[in-house]
Amino acid sequence: MKKIGQWAVIVAAIIIAVFWAMKSPDRPTEARMGEQAPMISLPSLDGHSYALRPEPGKALIVNFWASWCEPCRREAPELQEFHDRHQDEANVLAVNLTSKDQIDLAFAFAQQNNLLIPVLLDEKSEAANAYHIASLPTTYVIAPDGKISARKIGQVDRETLETFIQDAFK
Repeated sequence: MKKIGQWAVIVAAIIIAVFWAMKSPDRPTEARMGEQAPMISLPSLDGHSYALRPEPGKALIVNFWASWCEPCRREAPELQEFHDRHQDEANVLAVNLTSKDQIDLAFAFAQQNNLLIPVLLDEKSEAANAYHIASLPTTYVIAPDGKISARKIGQVDRETLETFIQDAFK
């Protein structure tokens, strides 16, 4: 009977610890359609830090990818072209899942695909977890008000991005 009491105390302590960790203010909020995007900043290949938040008056495209992902390779030129054509109304950030990839491979991918858009490094899966990334590529659109307005799992093309941006400004 004494052992059952000890186990009950241990289980209760674990439950309290899990609940406490989930309520931690350092933990980013989770990405949900129509709600504010999580407040996350990540380092880039060029050494700068970028917040996954839109600039005033602009939408933000956040694309999650890895160097070994074939659909990611196919969509990379579309993302760069979209950015080049729409940089007055939207920015594009390419988030490499570095926790499942390697920095040198991310760098080579960016060079091979002539990416001039910022390539961010998610080394601890902070953004991947907050945005529930289970498949690559995955693209989110954050409207100028900071709310998530669209999500696409799988390869994205320019036409889809243009539609997402139009909807983000509605």
